[in-house]
Amino acid sequence: MKGKLGGFVVVTVMSLLVFGLGGAHADTEHTTEDNGGHAAEVHAVGLDTVFAPNQFIKSTFHFKPGHVSVDHGGTLTFVDDTTDGHTLSLVTAADVPKTAADVNNCGDTGPCGPILQAHFPHGFPPAGTPVPVVNQGGPGFDVPGDSLLVGPKGSGFEVNSVTVSAPSGTELHFICAIHAWMQGTIEVN
Repeated sequence: MKGKLGGFVVVTVMSLLVFGLGGAHADTEHTTEDNGGHAAEVHAVGLDTVFAPNQFIKSTFHFKPGHVSVDHGGTLTFVDDTTDGHTLSLVTAADVPKTAADVNNCGDTGPCGPILQAHFPHGFPPAGTPVPVVNQGGPGFDVPGDSLLVGPKGSGFEVNSVTVSAPSGTELHFICAIHAWMQGTIEVN
């Protein structure tokens, strides 16, 4: 294992341990696309479909939609439609992983390690209880480091919501700190 939390394989294995193993769940279509209104909803969708030990993993996990518009003071709801856990974590545009190496190193040299440590300050379950909302700035979603955690379908905490408090005209970038190729943006109206 490299680093404290680093590497795609370590993060993927950790997410399976933290949130449990489960069967495949089909990509769902019940999402609120860019609604341009007061609130928005983002879903984690996709599958970990192929795994060959010491060779590769194929995952179709992604945010749906990848871009949403939310009014300042509106609510952003994050729903997990998969069999794995996810975060919706604000990062700077420069911290959004752009290559496979960036994704693989997100826990070591990128923003994923600190975000996961904030969600799991007492260790990973069963040793510790996760923190579902990490707030680094003012109340609500407004600065990098703010993050929502959701568990897989059937976990009892597959939905999490937050008020978007960033000023109108702001574009917020987000990733999943567990699966850093999952990326999107929030336009604050």
